[in-house]
Amino acid sequence: MALEKSLWSWLSGARRSLGEALHINRIENLVMRGMPDVEGYLRLPDCEGQFWLELKSQERPARRTTPIRFKLKNREEQIEWLARRWALGANVFWLLQVGSFSERTLYLAPGPLGPQLKRGLTEAELMVACCNTGIFTKRISQVDILKRAISCRYNNPSLFPR
Repeated sequence: MALEKSLWSWLSGARRSLGEALHINRIENLVMRGMPDVEGYLRLPDCEGQFWLELKSQERPARRTTPIRFKLKNREEQIEWLARRWALGANVFWLLQVGSFSERTLYLAPGPLGPQLKRGLTEAELMVACCNTGIFTKRISQVDILKRAISCRYNNPSLFPR
C-alpha cells in the first residue's frame, strides 16, 4: 500500500547526504489548517531556496482510464493554501506518489493543481500536468527532487507566471 508516511521517510533521507545544506521538517499543524506537510530550505552551490511540499500517495488503479483520486475530501483549506502561496511566487508543490515499491512513480505537481487532483486525474493527465515540474518514472534521488522543487519554477518563468 502506498503511504504518505513512507514517502516522508524516504524524502527525509536527504538529510544524510546533504547534512547542513538542508533544513527540512515535517509539519502537523493543528492550529492552521491547510499548511503543507513539509517545509524546508536547501542551500547548494548551484541552487538555493525555500520549498513547501504536500505529500500525497495513492495506489495505481488497475485500468489506465481510471482517475487517481488522492485523499483531498474536506481539504479545501489545503488546496487554497497551496494555490495562494504559489500565486505569491513561493516554491510550493504536491509531491505525489502513484503506486508503491519498485512500481511507484513520483510527480512534482504545481501548487494550483489541487482542484484537479481532488476531482481525479488519470495518470496520463497527471503526466501532462506535471511535465514542466517533474515526472520521475525511474529511480531519482531525494536531492534531485528537492533541487527541482526550488529551481524548476525559475528556470522557465514563462511556464510558471507569478
